[in-house]
Amino acid sequence: MYMVLTGTPPFVAAPLSEMYQNIRDGRYPEPAHLSPNARHLIARLLAPNPAERPSLDHLLQDDFFTQGFTPDRLPPHSCHSLPIFSIPQPLGRLFRRVGRLLLPQCRRPCPFTPKEASGPGEDGPDPDSMECGSEVSLSEGGAPCPESPVHLLSQGTLGSDPAGPQGTPRQEVEAAIRSLQLCLDSGAPATQDPPGEQRPILWAPKWVDYSSKYGFGYQLSDGGSAGWHPHGPASRRGEGGLSTAAWPAAPSLCLLRFLVSERAALLLFSDGTVQVSCCGDQAQLVLSGACEELRLTVWEQGQPGTSYPLGVLRSHGCALAARQHLQHAIHMLQSI
Repeated sequence: MYMVLTGTPPFVAAPLSEMYQNIRDGRYPEPAHLSPNARHLIARLLAPNPAERPSLDHLLQDDFFTQGFTPDRLPPHSCHSLPIFSIPQPLGRLFRRVGRLLLPQCRRPCPFTPKEASGPGEDGPDPDSMECGSEVSLSEGGAPCPESPVHLLSQGTLGSDPAGPQGTPRQEVEAAIRSLQLCLDSGAPATQDPPGEQRPILWAPKWVDYSSKYGFGYQLSDGGSAGWHPHGPASRRGEGGLSTAAWPAAPSLCLLRFLVSERAALLLFSDGTVQVSCCGDQAQLVLSGACEELRLTVWEQGQPGTSYPLGVLRSHGCALAARQHLQHAIHMLQSI
């Protein structure tokens, strides 16, 4: 328990006689940065007298496990990225809602906008009726509303590929939004999956996000891998796992930007490829190519990837689930 909470063992390496004496006497560095309940639990577990140490049943009844914030569930992305919990304040939110109902005259005045000046769906939802990270419904073929930002758990910008075209990070984001919007503008949602084909593409099937402390790493489908560190430059590795000082001569993907929300992770690569990895249904969407050569590849629940050219999406439409993922990806990019 001490190791889990502090990251270091309670009895540091020392001469064996001194370390054994510290264990017998229960002398260890007291972690002052931990909560009082955590320090009290550690003191009980490391009591010098073994009879004073709690049993498993008594341990689970300790204040450390029974008081304070405990998440009801762990999000799916906890398998590969550090979960970040926002502690809700239900009473304060309830009091605000009751106050608005009882004192409607205290509401802020809403600016008047003529109906003919505002298009359909531009009135915007009640901000109090939306939770953090929720999305505004989109009309068919309409552009996503820029006033519905997504709460990003983490994000990072990596250096551009020296061998690739030069451009500002904002241009890369705008190009990704245009590619996503082309798929959404292809037509109404398809009632069934459009006809597709299986074609190998280069993408990142594996990635891990600990960017708040360690960094962000990913592995490409061709076996190459790379990583980004928050306090240093990115490092690239080949199939053999050895670091290389120069960029590889063979064409490969270089990650330029990554965004992670509660629902998905979005990766932008140097050749314009946009990857959306969803946490809920484990779907993977990859947009590759440009303009009329754009191709959407979808992996769902362990099934082989299916590619849909832009022409097929225009004639048959895009599946509803894929549209929702693409819409969320646009909201993520607009939240930067």
